[in-house]
Amino acid sequence: MKKFILGLKRFVGSEEAVTAIEYALLAALIAVAVIGGASLLGTSSKYH
Repeated sequence: MKKFILGLKRFVGSEEAVTAIEYALLAALIAVAVIGGASLLGTSSKYH
C-alpha cells in the first residue's frame, strides 16, 4: 500500500499528471456543454 501511495504522490507531482488533469477538466467541460446543448435543443424542439 505504501508503494502505491508513494507512486501516486510521484505521479501527481509530475508534469504528466498536470497535463492529464488539464485534459480531463477540458473533456468534462466539453461534455457538460454538449449535454446542456442537447438538453436545450431537445426541450425547445418539443414545443415547436
